[in-house]
Amino acid sequence: MNEPMKDFTDPRWINLVESFRRRVEEDKKYFNCWSTYIKLPEICSQPDFCLIGMEPGPGNRRDEPEYRNFIARIKGDFLIHYSAYYYLGAEGFNYQITDMAKGGIEIAHAKKTQSERYRLWKPLLKKELELLGNPKIIFIGKGLYDTNIRESYLSVSNGKYILHHGGANNGNVMAYYRSIKNINNYDPPSDVKEKIRKLAVELMKMHNYSKKLEDNILEIFNNDLADIDKKKLAIYRYDFERFSKPKVQ
Repeated sequence: MNEPMKDFTDPRWINLVESFRRRVEEDKKYFNCWSTYIKLPEICSQPDFCLIGMEPGPGNRRDEPEYRNFIARIKGDFLIHYSAYYYLGAEGFNYQITDMAKGGIEIAHAKKTQSERYRLWKPLLKKELELLGNPKIIFIGKGLYDTNIRESYLSVSNGKYILHHGGANNGNVMAYYRSIKNINNYDPPSDVKEKIRKLAVELMKMHNYSKKLEDNILEIFNNDLADIDKKKLAIYRYDFERFSKPKVQ
């Protein structure tokens, strides 16, 4: 196995990113569909944990040159960043976040090509994880976990996934919330929105977001967090703390 990288200026990482771009172009030809490479966040080059999602969605400011996937929305992005930052054992950036496939793809082709696309992307994911030092993995979505748990190079323990954050899964979120004993102990603090906003600003500055894009994204903080979002935060805290804390023998 190659030595892990020290930071994101490592030539191997830069070459891998170019491989991501080429794979997206190959996807467009292979699947005869629209797709575009979405840049990843570069948060921690030697993380303890790597969160893995499915693939970027289309739209949502993707045409902004500084835009990074996972740094745009409070519900789908910053809730997870906040929870990972505070509850994965370090209260800091001890995590990296990525996708199985790095190309935003038109919805009509996404599901029907997913299995084959993931197969083509997995060798690149393996290289990515090696450069990151093979951190512990947390999948974003049970379906993604179930699909990939059999891959021997993925250092995934049983049950290491969080429920997907999409609104379509709110029923599952509520059922899981009610199933956790003493879940109220994990409810977010009263100043959680302010803390999430501060973290969002830090992430955007880390990735050199323009003032215009930063201001546009910060508009999402004008409204209060919905009750379902607070419940997601409680669930993420519960899961992340049990993932990161060593089991008592």
